[in-house]
Amino acid sequence: MGTRSNDVRTRLIESAITIFSKKWYSSASIAEICRAAGVSNGIYYHYFENKEDIFNIILELTINKLTQSLKQIKGEDVLSKIRNMVLIIYEFANQNKELVTIFREGQYRFIEYERNIVKIYKKTLETILERKVTLAMYIYVFGGIRFACLRSIFKDANIFAEFFSNSIIDGIFKVYDINPNLIFNISIQFPNLRYPIDSRTKLLQAGKSLFGEKGYHEVNVHNIAEKAGFASGTFYKYFSSKESFFDELISSVSKEIRHFISLNLKTDLNRLEKEIQGIFLFLTFISMDRCCYNIVREAEFVNPAKVNEYYQSFVTGYKKSGKEGFKENLIDEDPVKFSMAIEFLIGISHFCGIEYIFDEEILSTPEILIELSNLLKFGLNSKIKKRK
Repeated sequence: MGTRSNDVRTRLIESAITIFSKKWYSSASIAEICRAAGVSNGIYYHYFENKEDIFNIILELTINKLTQSLKQIKGEDVLSKIRNMVLIIYEFANQNKELVTIFREGQYRFIEYERNIVKIYKKTLETILERKVTLAMYIYVFGGIRFACLRSIFKDANIFAEFFSNSIIDGIFKVYDINPNLIFNISIQFPNLRYPIDSRTKLLQAGKSLFGEKGYHEVNVHNIAEKAGFASGTFYKYFSSKESFFDELISSVSKEIRHFISLNLKTDLNRLEKEIQGIFLFLTFISMDRCCYNIVREAEFVNPAKVNEYYQSFVTGYKKSGKEGFKENLIDEDPVKFSMAIEFLIGISHFCGIEYIFDEEILSTPEILIELSNLLKFGLNSKIKKRK
């Protein structure tokens, strides 16, 4: 009887993994999970209290599997252990795509699981380095790796591991001096508002507020039109559906973020200072407009293709800026390595944003970004040499 019971529970979990990896949490139902597992809805409640219960069990399963994988790290020295760690993380993401996809959403909806996985990553790195790992060190080492694995762009595991390991150990930028006053003590400018505001823009502003506060699943066309001061018919003059409206909103949010950063990014900075100021401005934008951040994060699982366009717009910006300031021996003339360097940097910004949502200290404490700047030019070598 016990074996049969465990078999049913396992089937339900496996079915839930398949469904949650294809549909975001809010749109998936217990009935779908039960149909896929071949059991009645009533049977489900013998094993799980509700939908959140099974989702959280899957998040815990992901963390446990990753923990076991990280325990297999081997190497004769720090560099070889770092390289092996990067390879293990890459292979874990590649071999557990459904779980990684689900965790991406869980990271946003149930933040305690992201906190737990951060602790595991920090502990892993502390074991390798035999020293305490700061927030800046965690973001520098794992931000780029985790982001690049989520994006699933690079298919060669060995090249991936070699590049990211070298970047982590040696740094990615040339050795620039930075002036914190030039980076952080700036007057923030805001884009000019255009009046009168047309109906289409009013609808987008209303949708941004509603989606950002309530989430995609909880908002309908009537809600958007009503908040903008219109009847539902006005909505359909400009947008064919809620889905097309959300697509347009993602594009609009992307432009807002990039325009704010470009408007405030100083031109008289060196390459490293620009990178750190760019992160600082990104965090400043999030602090002023949490709705934009929430929309982009939720869109990662509501409409992954559209969010890929969002990230690709930042990739395009990096490519336009060129290779100036990067260490030549790191990227040389290989376009794949340059692409990896860009993903590495975008990943750092992405996880700085996630950390800001958890704890606003990263924006209010410049020392964290200053330490990050040192890691970007010296890598972990600077930390290894200081180890007693």
